[in-house]
Amino acid sequence: NDSIAIDLVAAADLPLGRHELRIVTAGGESAPLAIEADTLANMEEVEPNDDPKLAMDLSTPIQVWGTLSAAGDVDHFTFSAETGQELVFDAFAKRMGSSANVVVSIIDSAG
Repeated sequence: NDSIAIDLVAAADLPLGRHELRIVTAGGESAPLAIEADTLANMEEVEPNDDPKLAMDLSTPIQVWGTLSAAGDVDHFTFSAETGQELVFDAFAKRMGSSANVVVSIIDSAG
């Protein structure tokens, strides 16, 4: 078996930001896995959301974790924002070691 499932619980005094996790077993040490400590609520993307009519509704602030199921996978989300409100959209894939070329497009309700 070449996989492992772990549950991480951050210490209350863990600094926010990027950290590296390595697994050490009798067989050796894993490559580092980047993990990010932050204060955002998390949710997992749920398919199908590849059509705007099937978009997942989000409440900000939120962090969404998703999986690209195939080349060309598109995911749609909806959220409300106020004029002048500052929002950050950060596709974190590359920093987590993914080779995905993620594109984020923001469109209004009129399309």
